[in-house]
Amino acid sequence: MKVKHFGQTVLWAALMLLFTPAFAVEWQDLSEGQRSVLNPYREQWNSFGDQRQQALARGAERWATMKRRDQRDLRKRYERWQGLAPERKRQLLDRLNQFRQLDPQQQDALRRTHRQIQRMRPDQRQQLRDRFNRLTPEQRARAVHELRRRAAIQQHRIQQQRRVQQQHRSTLDRN
Repeated sequence: MKVKHFGQTVLWAALMLLFTPAFAVEWQDLSEGQRSVLNPYREQWNSFGDQRQQALARGAERWATMKRRDQRDLRKRYERWQGLAPERKRQLLDRLNQFRQLDPQQQDALRRTHRQIQRMRPDQRQQLRDRFNRLTPEQRARAVHELRRRAAIQQHRIQQQRRVQQQHRSTLDRN
């Protein structure tokens, strides 16, 4: 699976799995756009649990307000997700759960790294994948440890910069 689409798939899955208090959504309470999107499920609607109804209603609302290009991209990602083997889906959901357990700074660091990778040319990303795949398990473990160490240092610097900025603002506010 391409790195570009992994992050987008994880984001979509996260949006669909967000916890919200459960209450039933009546079919007639859906907007016209939501009903249009969810029409294939009209006969089944009342058999869905409250959380599933809410998730589908949120997704349909988002879908109805998306640009056509974004809808096309999302449809492709969904089709790729559907085509994945159950074991691969489980692995990705496990990664999503691990991501959710990270503190916000670690999540931000991962997002920044993902954006950096996305800015690479496809051939550069492939070279990076190839280099990683050629590593032995021990080398991979060391590389991951080093990346985590660097991320922690970077995060520490960011926190220091924020503290300095806050102190500077406090000083300006007092003057």
